[in-house]
Amino acid sequence: MNLQLIYDGDGLKNHEINPRELSSAILGLDGLLNEANKTLNLGKTKIQVKVKSNLEAGSFKINFRIDQNIIDKVSDLLTSQNAEALINASELAAIIFGGAGCLWKLLKFLKNRKPTKKYTKDNLVIIEIDDEIFETNEQVIKLYENWQLRKSLEEMVSPLGKNGVDLCVIKPENCQDFFDVKKHEFEYFKCPPAKEVMIEEPVKFNTNLNIISLSFKDKNKWYVNDGQSSFYATIEDLDFLRRVDENEEFRKGDILRVLIRREQFLNEEQKLRTEYFIENVNEHKKPHQQLSLFY
Repeated sequence: MNLQLIYDGDGLKNHEINPRELSSAILGLDGLLNEANKTLNLGKTKIQVKVKSNLEAGSFKINFRIDQNIIDKVSDLLTSQNAEALINASELAAIIFGGAGCLWKLLKFLKNRKPTKKYTKDNLVIIEIDDEIFETNEQVIKLYENWQLRKSLEEMVSPLGKNGVDLCVIKPENCQDFFDVKKHEFEYFKCPPAKEVMIEEPVKFNTNLNIISLSFKDKNKWYVNDGQSSFYATIEDLDFLRRVDENEEFRKGDILRVLIRREQFLNEEQKLRTEYFIENVNEHKKPHQQLSLFY
């Protein structure tokens, strides 16, 4: 399948574009199609996006060839477990860019608004916002909910965020229609911030911590060390904070015997984040060294 990606605007009259913007857009298209393929074909096929020819004069056009190969062995595909129809590259492009209920048109319909109602009727997914109705399908909804795919789509249209680029157009081969995003619509195609989920129940344990630095801002986060690593920990012990307010003396190197809680989160970028909370300060030790006469 062939695909053409076009950018237009006053800033492209000389058919020049920042290479970083171009690289981001090309990688965005590659990520978009690969994530769609992974989501809908469950990893049974592989998508390869290739720049087909030299960049053309007139606006700024890039021609791509999209190749798709089956990964599973033929014998595996003939089993009942894998007998469901695979979605080819042209069909993937149609689910994203073409057809009445495609992802492209869904994003333009939503305009970053929250649906007031969503329900299924006759194999269609109906989305309502006030008195407006949009009909789509489960495949498009799966793509809409794929954070990595949405991030790639944003990167593909990202040149619209620059001065002088006013239009982005996708044109699949053998298709009379083209699918455009105007500059003022760029906001509709931006990916929402990555959400985090707690990946396991919080872990509590007692330990000793060295104080590295104290802070009474940013929710009382102190910088501490447990002998292996240094990290920020939020002080939740109100009685201990009261003692701090009453000018109990603390200095670098002091040791706290604490009950600590560790929470771990994972976001859509598959990045881990760990937070530490000191629930109780059981003891405050002021370390000192005593030299032996016979040392």
